[in-house]
Amino acid sequence: MKILVFILMSISIIFSGWAKSPFESVLPEEEGEEPIQQRRPQERILLPDWVNVEAVFWGSDSPQTIINGEVYYVGDKVKDLNATIFKIKENIVYISYSGKIFKKEAKKREAR
Repeated sequence: MKILVFILMSISIIFSGWAKSPFESVLPEEEGEEPIQQRRPQERILLPDWVNVEAVFWGSDSPQTIINGEVYYVGDKVKDLNATIFKIKENIVYISYSGKIFKKEAKKREAR
């Protein structure tokens, strides 16, 4: 019996050197993939400056906004921009652009 235990312990010691570290990834690495530490931070996404909310009409069942001279309702795509009107409230328009929601207020005109 002692000999069997000795043999099993010897085998486990020999094979333990071939075992992978529990902290190593078991997934295969893709070619050309950068290590996580060297990846660049994500670029900050901003709504283009030329998007100008000129007016907001929100007191009805179908609120509207005027952006760059065009009338839009909730769900409409903004012309010349891959964006959608997400929500219209009071003086604020929420625009969905590049997976983010942007809040844009109507510009107030100065009294003449």
